Amino acid sequence: MQTLGVLSLMFCVVSMTLLFFDRQAGGQVAFGVSLVLMLSSLTLSLVEIQMSGTALDLQLKDVKCREG
Repeated sequence: MQTLGVLSLMFCVVSMTLLFFDRQAGGQVAFGVSLVLMLSSLTLSLVEIQMSGTALDLQLKDVKCREG
């Protein structure tokens, strides 16, 4: 997840650099890639958050079973 986020930011920088040097087509492609990478990173982050929530629920159930 973090790797995809970093790659997204790097492609965004490449995009801005290309646009600065009047390379419009390359800048647009690089920006499109950065958007896809950021969307992938956010999706993986959401999946990891849901998995963590499920794991936390299981831990809490285990603690309640031990107490009761």
